[in-house]
Amino acid sequence: MVWFGASLAILVGSISEHSELFERLWHPITYLMIGFSGLGFLVDAMPAASQYYLLMIPMVNCSEIIRDGYFGSLFTAHFDVMYVVIWNIIQSFFAMIGVRFVSRGMTLQ
Repeated sequence: MVWFGASLAILVGSISEHSELFERLWHPITYLMIGFSGLGFLVDAMPAASQYYLLMIPMVNCSEIIRDGYFGSLFTAHFDVMYVVIWNIIQSFFAMIGVRFVSRGMTLQ
C-alpha cells in the first residue's frame, strides 16, 4: 500500500505540473477512490460476481493483504500479491517518466 501510494503521488504530481484541469479534478477523484479502496468492505462479503471486478483495483488487494496479516484465519481474504507488485512496477515506471519530463522543464535559479 505504501509503494502504491508513493508511486501514485509522484505520478499525480508530475501530471498536475502539466495539466491544471487534472489538478482540479484530482481532488474529487480522491473521494471516489476512498469508497473503492476496500477499507469499508470485505471482498468476501460482496457477491461472487463482483469480487472479480473489485480485485482489479490494486488498493482493494492491498487492503485485503493488510487485513489478512492482522486478522489471519478469522475471515477469508481474497488478494493477489503478484498483481499488486506488477501494477506498482508499471505505475512507478510511469511516475519516473513523469518526473523526468517535469525535471526537464525546470531550471535552477
